[in-house]
Amino acid sequence: MRGLGQYLPEGIGDERRAPEIETAIRRPFESRAVYHGHINAVGDGVRALDGAPGVVLRGAVLGFLGRMPADGRGIKQHFSATERGQAGYDAYRHDFAKLIWQIASPKWGFDDATFDRSAAAFANPDHVAIVIHNYRWRLGLADGERHYDELEKRLAEAPVITVPTITLEGDANGAPHPDPAAYAKKFSGTYAHRLISGGIGHNLAQEAPQAFAEAIVDVAAT
Repeated sequence: MRGLGQYLPEGIGDERRAPEIETAIRRPFESRAVYHGHINAVGDGVRALDGAPGVVLRGAVLGFLGRMPADGRGIKQHFSATERGQAGYDAYRHDFAKLIWQIASPKWGFDDATFDRSAAAFANPDHVAIVIHNYRWRLGLADGERHYDELEKRLAEAPVITVPTITLEGDANGAPHPDPAAYAKKFSGTYAHRLISGGIGHNLAQEAPQAFAEAIVDVAAT
């Protein structure tokens, strides 16, 4: 799922319409949990939420960018704002993405084979266009999908998330991220936050699969 504001996935909520699926546990990829939690809040039929914390609505992102550390962790947003940046990303997408992996998960000793399995997706013909538009939208330099404007407004109100939720954070997450205390009160249902230790970075599901799986089992039991 693309799932970043203007990239609201067309299939969002389809799991609650499938007759063979009585309940669903939604695990947003990467740092989209609060965002998807708000979708749950304006939707229905989702049993529980499990994921890494984050804020990805454009207004919140624009405010967060102003507090980004001056150490390169925000480079992809600003780099993608220019045509030269787009051309550079297109030409060096493999190297650029590997750099982001290293910044976001500085203690994850992934090998070339692990990276290359994901890097195969960079060859998709729309990959560069999606990535560049994504970050330009975050900076307020590009419009999103207008037919999602009403839902975007509802999400911007940050409705309370009522479904049982476990949020996860790695102790070595190199990507900019809010403190857990900043969003803890957004959950009115059963809620827990877990800090996963051991040098776990931004790609928590792949770096700590056991902790990730345990959170799914635990949230399903609530």
